[in-house]
Amino acid sequence: MNDQPDQPDDWVAKGFAEMRGQMGKRAPLLGKPVGQERPFAPVEPETPVEPLPITWAHHWAGTAKPEIRFLLSGGWMPLGTVGMLSGDGGAGKTFVALHLAACVTSNTPWLGHQIEEPGGVLFVTAEDAMPIIKRRLMGICDAESIDLAELYTLGFFSWEGGQSLLVEAGKTGHLSKTANWKRLERTVADEKPVLVILDNLANFFGGDEIDRQQAQTFIGMLRQIVGPDAVLMLISHPSQAGAQSGTGYSGSTAWNNGPRWRFYLIADKDDRKTIFLRPMKNNYGPLGEAVTLRWDDTGHLKYIAAEKPLEVFNQAGLIERIVEAFRTGHGVETGEPRYYRADERSGDWGGFRVAELAGVDIGYSPRLDDLDDAQKAMRKRLKLFLRRLLEADEPRIHVGSRRDPVDRKTRPVYLPGAKPQDFGNVRILKMPYREEE
Repeated sequence: MNDQPDQPDDWVAKGFAEMRGQMGKRAPLLGKPVGQERPFAPVEPETPVEPLPITWAHHWAGTAKPEIRFLLSGGWMPLGTVGMLSGDGGAGKTFVALHLAACVTSNTPWLGHQIEEPGGVLFVTAEDAMPIIKRRLMGICDAESIDLAELYTLGFFSWEGGQSLLVEAGKTGHLSKTANWKRLERTVADEKPVLVILDNLANFFGGDEIDRQQAQTFIGMLRQIVGPDAVLMLISHPSQAGAQSGTGYSGSTAWNNGPRWRFYLIADKDDRKTIFLRPMKNNYGPLGEAVTLRWDDTGHLKYIAAEKPLEVFNQAGLIERIVEAFRTGHGVETGEPRYYRADERSGDWGGFRVAELAGVDIGYSPRLDDLDDAQKAMRKRLKLFLRRLLEADEPRIHVGSRRDPVDRKTRPVYLPGAKPQDFGNVRILKMPYREEE
């Protein structure tokens, strides 16, 4: 028996020998013959990444709360913002903007709003030539009794008929500043106006109006021009859909989302001479009420001051006299007072007694058809006044249900005071009684 271990076959032994010889000639890591290794590519040093400069909330502890400054009273046009004035062609956008410019420069109230930050104004237009601007401004000054010679800091520049684009969009959609932008930026930096007006968007924006990113970028770029101490008004035309819907939207929704405030100028459908300036957005203040304007025969857009329907009832001691009248009632045939009814259709409606105490004429008929227009208007104001008394935070009167001492029928009547327990067994209605419109 052969006790020696089996020997590998010759081909196996030869194969292992050759393999060991080849491995000795290779680079240990690259797997290439020695002398034929590929050189390492040079490693570029990494650019250090700067972290975001975080502001920590506790650093604000003990510091003053920043105040928002507004160009106009009522919280309109906060400084450091870009806003828009949109409207159909011929609605009066340029006229309204010129009026604002003259008022801000001369510290003259604008459409019922005081100027809180009077100062210089830069009006840049690509729509009208200088003679047109001059004619309109002189008409505004005449109508508002503004001395044109005193408007030292109201300046104009017209790109009418020329190249007016402030930004252009490249092939990738990136917005680039034009030479016009740099000139405007330099002018604002030198003159430091408190209000910049650009008339209008289509003439200054060389991008795609329906591109949201481009719209947002352009609004942000304009905000950098004015800085924190001025306001920029961008005038625009609404799209067809925006005009039909009454929203005044133009192109992308970013033209509404980007600006911090927006007004829409729209004509009355029934009377084209009447124009409404509607505040559509106001991020930093109350929205406010629409302003009514009307073209007069001289071509001037006249401000129609908003009526104050309750001003006539702002009389000293009137509420006290009303409370006492509702307490004593009327008629004592049975020894008990008959309270005034809370129903306008009744001849003993409490509104008639309130009209006597206030000295206003609402007529004496429960039927509206028997009243003239002035009496109808005053009755509507009186009903609004009664409603405000009933819905006050601390009402002096309320409506309760009480049985009449004469016909023994239970009806809603006006009662003084605010607490049901003040009137013994009087049953109080669950909901405040509302006068009919």
